[in-house]
Parts: sequence; structure tokens; C-alpha cells
Amino acid sequence: MDNININININTTDAKKGKATSRMVKNTALKTLAVLLLILIMVVLIGSLAAPRTFGDFFYTVGLKSYSSRLTLRSAENTEDIDDFYIAFIRAVDAKNHKVATYSAQVMLDYSSEGKLFTSEIYEELVKRMDTQLESVEGTTNVYIKANYIYSKLRFNKGEDEGNALWNQARSYCKGTSIYYYYNSICPIKSYIDAVIDINKPNTQIVFEIILHMRQLDESKTTDGRNKIWRTNLDNSFTGTSYKPAQPYMAQDIQRLLEAKEITDTIAADFSAKNGIQYLNAYNYWKDILAQ
Repeated sequence: MDNININININTTDAKKGKATSRMVKNTALKTLAVLLLILIMVVLIGSLAAPRTFGDFFYTVGLKSYSSRLTLRSAENTEDIDDFYIAFIRAVDAKNHKVATYSAQVMLDYSSEGKLFTSEIYEELVKRMDTQLESVEGTTNVYIKANYIYSKLRFNKGEDEGNALWNQARSYCKGTSIYYYYNSICPIKSYIDAVIDINKPNTQIVFEIILHMRQLDESKTTDGRNKIWRTNLDNSFTGTSYKPAQPYMAQDIQRLLEAKEITDTIAADFSAKNGIQYLNAYNYWKDILAQ
């Protein structure tokens, strides 16, 4: 019996020692991991401050695109190089970081204001150079920047457009090389509509503002009172004579907007009763076109 008790005590003691050793190993491993993690965080923080562009490039390659866009923007603010702002913008658009995309685009496009960082000549040189590098039709990079700026800013503003300021800006970006404006698959106004569709919030007011504005644009005349002011260039360039009426493209986007926001005849009538008959007239105007 004594031998049995001794063996039991020895086994129990060994088991306790084994558990204690196991806990010590786990605790040591956790502490080591915590120290390594802390070191990694410190390296990243120091590196992000000392070499934001380098770390921005690294984080983009590993898929941390939003963080990469922030670091690239920080680098651009240090270098004041328009190419760095353009790269930050591209990465922010890819990451759907609307704040960084809005800010970086504003810096590039703000070439006519007081205290501007770049001149119009610097911006034009950038977009022409990128068109050449990408083997794109002339003007593609310019419209890409402006269209995504409109989209990002409206998303960043959560769908608020006080005084239709952003709408008017989008319309001004659609100006071609003549008295005509253009409307096609990369028109900044289309980006404005895309942003309204993608914002997951009740925004009936801005929907009907768009419907009304689009009717006004579609019915606009030039000074001679004979020609429509809107037209669409089939090859997405701003020169040449290959044009077709813009109305079908505008109608397609109106239809997408109505369907996405579930706008019905009843909703249109109720909104118009509270805000003005012009909204119902514009709604019916596009409904008739879509029915054709």
C-alpha cells in the first residue's frame, strides 16, 4: 500500500510539474509574441513617419489599400509633387477611401484658386502624360479624375449637396471643346448619380433634384435657339464629329436612379404636392421618354 501511495504521489507531482511547465511555456510564448508585435507596430509607425511613400507602396502590395492611400497622401503633402497626389488618388479610389480621394483630387483640380499648389499647366501636363502612358484617348485621365472626385465627394458628404454646388461643378466638368456639353459612360454627372444610388440612406430630395436638373439639361438650347446643347461623343473624346444624341444615355441613368430608389408615381405625386409641380412634370417627362 505504501508503495502504491508513493507512486500515486510521484505521478501527481509530475503531473502538476508538467502543467506548470506547460503554462510557463505558453506565458513565455505569449510575452514573446506581444513584444514582437509591439516592435512591429513601432517599426511601422516610425517607418510611416520617416518614409510614408515606401510604406505606402508596401501596404498597397499586401492589400491594405486604404492605409496605403493615406500614407501616399502624407508623402504627397511632403513632396508637393502632383504625381504623388495622383497616385494617392488612384489608390484611394481603389480602396473606396472617399476622404483621401476627395482631398487629393481637390488639390490637383484647385489650380485656379488663391493659394493653389499647382497651376493649370502642371495639371494638364500630368493628364496628357498619363493618357500617353495608358495609351488612352486624349482627355480620358482628366475626366477620370473629375468623375471620381464628384463621386467621392458626394459619398464623403453622405449625399448632402447644399445649393446644388457639387451638381453644378459636375456639369461644368462635362463641358467639351465647343459650346456643347457631352454625356456618356464617364460623364461626371453620371458619377454624381452613381453616388446617390450607392448611398444607403433616404435621399428623395436629391433624387427629384436630379430628375429636374436632367430635364433642364435635356431641353437646353444654344444661343441660336435651334440646336440641343447636349450631345454624346461615341469614342469618348472631346474632338471630332462622331456624335449621337445624349438623351438615351441620360434616360438610362434616370431609369437606374428611379429603380434603385424605388420611386413610384405615388411618391412623385406626394413629393410634388409638398415641393412644387415642376418635380412631377420632370418625372413625367422622363417617364414618357422611357416608355417610348
